[in-house]
Amino acid sequence: MVHLDPAPAMFAAMLDGWATQQRARFLKADTIKARIDLVRRFAHFTGQYPWQWQAQEAEEFPATSGPVRGR
Repeated sequence: MVHLDPAPAMFAAMLDGWATQQRARFLKADTIKARIDLVRRFAHFTGQYPWQWQAQEAEEFPATSGPVRGR
């Protein structure tokens, strides 16, 4: 199968692989979902894929992501 736009497929595969790795470490489904959701929110915030991210976006993201749990 050849994707016309391989970037979204690669991003989805990366997230699936990461979720599989986390399940292998016996992490709870809620923990995995929260982590995947955070990465998706960050991708949406930047409008880019992980291989395009820069440190500047990471510095700007916490100010826009809402309250931090545990504080």
